[in-house]
Amino acid sequence: MDLLREAEARRTKFRGIARKARENQGEVFTSLAHHLTEEYLLTSFGKLRRSAATGVDTISCKAYQEDLAIRIEHLHQQMRNQQYHAPDIRRVWIDKDNGKQRPLV
Repeated sequence: MDLLREAEARRTKFRGIARKARENQGEVFTSLAHHLTEEYLLTSFGKLRRSAATGVDTISCKAYQEDLAIRIEHLHQQMRNQQYHAPDIRRVWIDKDNGKQRPLV
């Protein structure tokens, strides 16, 4: 299947999943990783903003791009085997003039 057809098939699947989630709000999805192919992960990486700051894992986009194929393959395997765990988010609070704080988003 070529990439355009695969992308459209995935969008159709994701729309169906979103519809199912809206209709059955109490249902729990255990894993959606089987919908994510290595090609999808590569395409997603290509859409990242290169000038963005590093994430909580402290790996820059440029550093991740080194050995990209190997990294994507490893990520895909971890997701398929349900071994991938996203890192905890780093929450930073900013003081406001009124003495309260707001989260930095």
